[in-house]
Formats: sequence, structure tokens, C-alpha cells
Amino acid sequence: MDIITISLEQVEAYIKNFGSDYDEWWMPEYDLYGTGVIDFLRGVDKDFGNAAKELLKLHEIELEKQKADKIEEVRNEIR
Repeated sequence: MDIITISLEQVEAYIKNFGSDYDEWWMPEYDLYGTGVIDFLRGVDKDFGNAAKELLKLHEIELEKQKADKIEEVRNEIR
């Protein structure tokens, strides 16, 4: 497993470069927790950030599969 070190100063500098012109109330948090995490990791170490993005994609695929399985289970119970 790859390891990187991120200082609080790097995190603070990254957050300070966020824009302030948001259309929706949730957009600042999306910047931080959504694409922001990947963009930040890429800024620290591009390969690590790309690897993190791939892991998140795999996690999303697994969650979608679990959701589909649950829906199918409920449908089978109804029948």
C-alpha cells in the first residue's frame, strides 16, 4: 500500500482556494468531500490521487450491486 504524508498546512491552503460563488447550499461540502478529496490528493501526489479515484469507483460499483441485490430480494419476497 502506498503512503503519503499530508500536512495540515496543505489541507488549509487547499480549502482556502475554494471559490465562494456557489449556487446551492451543499456545493462547498461537495467540493470538500466529493471531487475535492480526489483533486487534493492529485495535487499532493498524482498517482496516489488517481489510485484513490479508482478505489472510489470500485466502491461505488459495489454499492450499486448491493442496492440492486436488495431490490431483487424485496421483489422476490413480494412474489
